[in-house]
Amino acid sequence: SDRSLEKCDEDCPSHVFNTSVFTNTILMEWDLVCERQNLASLTQTIFMLGILVGNMFFGGLADKLGRRIPLVIAVIVQLVFGVASSFATNFWVFSACRFITAAATGGTMVTS
Repeated sequence: SDRSLEKCDEDCPSHVFNTSVFTNTILMEWDLVCERQNLASLTQTIFMLGILVGNMFFGGLADKLGRRIPLVIAVIVQLVFGVASSFATNFWVFSACRFITAAATGGTMVTS
């Protein structure tokens, strides 16, 4: 096979990212390329799972308490963990924050 067509090359010591649009992304920050590129897709899956969990949790809570209290709780959680995800120090902390943010997002969708 032609090695010049491969996206990742073991002989290349570092990656060069296009920063013409974004100066920093999670792909750049945690080097989510080559054998780690599946982690970028995993974080989107974790986010969507959080939406599902949030819909079920806050939907049940809204049935018991009414819609106002769960909506306010979901908005506050969404704010706190949305900001916290921007300060995450590693991929797994980022993914956990995104899961909780997504659960709160699901809560705001189902209760509003």
